[in-house]
Amino acid sequence: MKHVVQRYWSTRIPDLAYSCPGFGDIVHSCLLTYLYGRAHGQSATLHIASHQNNRDKTQIWAEVLRLFPDNTVSVQAHDTRSGGYTDQSFLDLVQQQHPDAVLHYYEKYPGRLQKVVQPSYFVDAYMSNYARLPGQPTPEKLDLPEKFATCQVDASSKKRHLVPEQLGRIQEKFQELGCEIVTVGGQARDPRLRTATYAGHAMSRAQYHIGVDSGYMHMAQMYFEPNNIYLYTNRPETDWEHHLKMARDHGCKINDY
Repeated sequence: MKHVVQRYWSTRIPDLAYSCPGFGDIVHSCLLTYLYGRAHGQSATLHIASHQNNRDKTQIWAEVLRLFPDNTVSVQAHDTRSGGYTDQSFLDLVQQQHPDAVLHYYEKYPGRLQKVVQPSYFVDAYMSNYARLPGQPTPEKLDLPEKFATCQVDASSKKRHLVPEQLGRIQEKFQELGCEIVTVGGQARDPRLRTATYAGHAMSRAQYHIGVDSGYMHMAQMYFEPNNIYLYTNRPETDWEHHLKMARDHGCKINDY
């Protein structure tokens, strides 16, 4: 069993505890833990703090974990409500039970406040080998087209939204490829496809994924070869988040019309 420790503090915003605030942060954290364990031929556990497991996050962690094969990745929450923790002291807390636990960081696109604490590893090389999971069965059968692409472009951040011209060009491109488009996420017509369980199943059956920098982009990395993921943005490259830059480096197509 491998043990990965979530960073306690943000590497991008001063004096902010990193709380895994969004769906995408949770998907990404589970995925990097799974890939780290798989690379070593073992299952892996991600260790998180109280503020990374508050409000409705316990339910979200559980929903995301069900997307992975059984007994490959898990999450263990630790009680840090007393506060005052640093990355080092949170690592020390986890190592009391699991001496081989390690932190994780980004090598090529580090946060501007990133200070590497050892023992740790860089996730970059592990994330380049996409998971290509087979997909899990769903409680109810989905009626899916024979050839289709999943699509999610309703990112929570407005700065990641696309303009109508882009959406039209995307639709034309995939029509030419003979693909129907199945929307997942908040704009899905079928409410089941607004859940990770059914959206993940649809992705596992699709030929391509169309998206923006969002939680569903991270989900796509669980199921597709990188060159079958098409990501779009109307922002200059200098304003891209590090996850979009990593996706590009791994072979995902950016603004390919």
